[in-house]
Amino acid sequence: MSRRWSTMAETETAAVRRRFAAALAADELAAPEPPHGARPPCFDELYAAALDPVAGLGDALAGALADDAGARAEFEAIIRDVSVCWFPVAAAAAGGGGLDVREEQGFRIRVRPSSAEDGQVYLLIHAVEGIDAKPSVLVAMPPDGPPVRVALPEDIDGVYQLIAREDSALVRAVRDPDSRLALR
Repeated sequence: MSRRWSTMAETETAAVRRRFAAALAADELAAPEPPHGARPPCFDELYAAALDPVAGLGDALAGALADDAGARAEFEAIIRDVSVCWFPVAAAAAGGGGLDVREEQGFRIRVRPSSAEDGQVYLLIHAVEGIDAKPSVLVAMPPDGPPVRVALPEDIDGVYQLIAREDSALVRAVRDPDSRLALR
C-alpha cells in the first residue's frame, strides 16, 4: 500500500523529488537517441557558441541553425548584439560572381583573387583609421546553410588577411548579398 503525497512530511517529499530528478537525468543521459527526434538548441548553447571565438559550432548545432529558423534568428540576434561590426543583407545587386566588397560601420571586407594559385582568394578585412575595435572572428551566415566561422589572424596596419578557396562556404557567404556577416 502506498502513502499519499499529501500525507508525507516536507523532508520526505524533498527526498523523493531529488531521487526522481536523479533517475530522470540518468535515463536521459543513458538514452541512445533523443525520445522525439533532435531537440532544438537551448539558449545557453546558442549564447555559448556565439561568444566562444575559438570553438567550432559542432555538427549538431550547425545543422540546427541551418534547419531551425527560430534558433537561427536567436543566434543571429546574439551575434549582432556582441559584434564589433554587423553586416546586414547587402542592398546592392551583385554581378554573376557575387559581391567583391562589403562595407559597414568602419570595416570593409574585400575578396581579391590570389596570383599564387588558381581558385585561391584573399579575404582582406580593413578597419578604418581611428577604429579601436579589434575583431577576432568573422562569422558568415548564408541564407541557406549553417553559419561559417573563422578566427582572424593578427592585423597588420589595420588589415586582417585570410586565404581561402574561391568555392569555400566562407567565400560564397561573403560574396552572397543575402548573407549576413559579423566581426566579433
